[in-house]
Amino acid sequence: MKKMLLLLVAMLFVCAVFTVPPAFAEGEREIRVIVNKKMVDFSGDVKPFINEDNRTMVPVRFVSNELGASVVWDGDTQKVTISQAGKTIELIIGNNFAHVNGERVEFDTAAVIVESRTMVPVRFISQTFGADVVWDDLTRTVYVTTGPTEPPAATTVTLYFSDDQAQYLVPEIREVTITGQRLVEITFNELMKGPRNTDLRPTIPKGTELSLVMFQDVAQLFLSTHFRDNHTGGSAAEMMTLYSIVNTLADLPEVSKVLFLLVDSEGGLIQTEAILGHINTEQPLAPRYDLVRE
Repeated sequence: MKKMLLLLVAMLFVCAVFTVPPAFAEGEREIRVIVNKKMVDFSGDVKPFINEDNRTMVPVRFVSNELGASVVWDGDTQKVTISQAGKTIELIIGNNFAHVNGERVEFDTAAVIVESRTMVPVRFISQTFGADVVWDDLTRTVYVTTGPTEPPAATTVTLYFSDDQAQYLVPEIREVTITGQRLVEITFNELMKGPRNTDLRPTIPKGTELSLVMFQDVAQLFLSTHFRDNHTGGSAAEMMTLYSIVNTLADLPEVSKVLFLLVDSEGGLIQTEAILGHINTEQPLAPRYDLVRE
């Protein structure tokens, strides 16, 4: 009960800051589905849920509206037929297998009917139609990316690391490969790897895990407790850590500020005024270029 109350208070805090919809339904966070960087609106329909097989189920309307497939329901046989671009999936309610273009394919959960709505496994359907599916456990978000796979592109980013006295941030230019992740996540991961210049010092504590949510131009960083627990401590090192991240990410075109949020091992938000002990992180931080030494 204490953990649930903490989660509720923390999420209400985030919503109050950013005026976003509540992330809870009946005491727990709702599952979000984002297709090609756009959040899916499930209002007026059965919300996505995780079933007993630990699989995310979505209403079949999602398939037709968001994946552009045609859906036919046969009430007599309780069969749903989903077709797109020459590929057809036939699912019968309650079966843990489907027929894809006539060939039987086993999968690890079954379509069900909830409140007169047909619910299907989002991963199986999406991947069968060639989409990439990623589950983010910290934010309970399913990311679905459709469209043809393009060869990875390369770009350069500016990373800011601490000097050996923890007084200034020093930029380091690095080329990165753009994969299925957002450039913000790729850049953060590069920052975690530390500097190549041996005169500089890494700033992100070891073991830190990141889950990212973008809201307008604010990068909301949901960080594991390793970020706090494995930090070396001290106000100077704290400033280097926070602003190495802020300055690095704010150098990207889609980011102007960074909000730091701490989460426990179960994904619950830990409410704190200063994530590392001194600098107030309740509001998004803007970059400080006065800390930069070229």
